[in-house]
Amino acid sequence: MKPNIDRVFEEVRENQKILESCSDHDFSIDLNPDKVIDKKYRCSRCGGVLGGISRMWYLKGREHERKA
Repeated sequence: MKPNIDRVFEEVRENQKILESCSDHDFSIDLNPDKVIDKKYRCSRCGGVLGGISRMWYLKGREHERKA
């Protein structure tokens, strides 16, 4: 079954708004702990979702921010 492109686009836009509204993310909720690749994480504060690679870069940026 093919996903409805308009619905997927709207879900992405809604997730982006949620993520932008949060000032201090905590991506500690692993949405698929049984997977090794293609991971997704939910912010425990705002409910926004990031993929594993985006989460890694977010955490790396926070680490650099703390050192500055």
